[in-house]
Amino acid sequence: MKHLIAFAACAAALFSFASCAKNDTMATVEFAERIYSVNIGGSVEVTAVIDKALESSITVPAVFSGSAAKGTAYTVSAESFIFEAGSTRASISVTDKGMGAEDQIVIKLGGSDATVGTNSTCVVNLNANEKLIYNFSTSSIELVESSSVTVSFEGVESGKAYKAPADVVIPVAIDGDAEKFIDYPATVTLAKGTSTATIELKALPAAKDDKENLLAEQAVNPTGVLSLGGPDVLAGNTGEVAVKLLSSLLVPENLVGKWVFDRVYDIEELELWFMEMEDDPELLPTHNEGFELEFYIDEADGQVKLKASGDGDFANYFRDGATVSMTTPLNPCIGATPAGKYAMMESNMFMAEELGCKEVLWFYYKLNPVNRAFSAEDESLGESVIAFRINDDGDLEMMFHDYDMPPFGEMWWDDEFDPDMFGFCCVLSKGDVH
Repeated sequence: MKHLIAFAACAAALFSFASCAKNDTMATVEFAERIYSVNIGGSVEVTAVIDKALESSITVPAVFSGSAAKGTAYTVSAESFIFEAGSTRASISVTDKGMGAEDQIVIKLGGSDATVGTNSTCVVNLNANEKLIYNFSTSSIELVESSSVTVSFEGVESGKAYKAPADVVIPVAIDGDAEKFIDYPATVTLAKGTSTATIELKALPAAKDDKENLLAEQAVNPTGVLSLGGPDVLAGNTGEVAVKLLSSLLVPENLVGKWVFDRVYDIEELELWFMEMEDDPELLPTHNEGFELEFYIDEADGQVKLKASGDGDFANYFRDGATVSMTTPLNPCIGATPAGKYAMMESNMFMAEELGCKEVLWFYYKLNPVNRAFSAEDESLGESVIAFRINDDGDLEMMFHDYDMPPFGEMWWDDEFDPDMFGFCCVLSKGDVH
């Protein structure tokens, strides 16, 4: 019996010694920091450390919990920390994919390859105060009734991956003489989960400080500059919009006079597009040297009418005596934005190619009658829509927006009118006024 007791005691001592030896060789693992912060749309390295380097690698699993949903609100580069032989640090990457401002990621260390130390848990929060860079969709607008301007945001750290973690309210300002004649919001809200917002501008008939509500003594075409403010908002390359407030609509009476054809915007590029579809560019109605378009007021009924002269291709469309009246926009170019009941901010793509993607204000008019067949051989009289504007040089710019399938560009024509391909955006110079 004594031998048995002595053996048991010895075995217990050996077991105790072996356990102590094993614990002595195990490393202690914990997080390098208790709290980490990830930028919106960005990534952060979460690091764990051990207290001594080991001769062979060990793996320490991580358990993820918290209010943020893994795989949806965030992703991780690995599910465990792998300490290579001889190393005392290991990291995994946590990437934001849509965390909310109040979301948290809780990471806890586990496993049996190392002893877990005091800092066994860390928290990853979203840095919702990232500085933003904003850019407007255009650098200039002409305001006659109303207009909308889109502003896009990206993060200084997260770049174009930025999405607002919560609603962000940003101050809006217009500086200049036009400011008191424009109704605009004091702030713009970037909604949670988005990176763009829209600012609506509306022209006022009287100044905001006109307490008697009389028609303002408005300067001709006053100007202002639209911008955003706030300590965490930085202007990008298009951080300002030059706003010109037009004093009135470009009513048909403003068109009265003779206008002489000058040129079609970017005609070489236009012809190349049609050639690529094996259409004959010589059939396009771009041969208009000597063509004249005259607007006049008919004394009999007071309406503005037009008269076309010359042998240019446009003579196949216009008809003498056609009435000219304002109408709602039809077939606007891609990306156009409303600027009032009769106007759009837009640019024909060939005009944009030549002027550097500049959007300008176009007014829409109904002509009745015109030859909707746009043909020298066929005639189909009816109403049609066309857009005009007077540019800064005082010239008339013209863009077709509506006619029937013509005897040219057959390979480009489809079920919908294409104002880029069939608009033939052109310039007519001022002639003698009758």
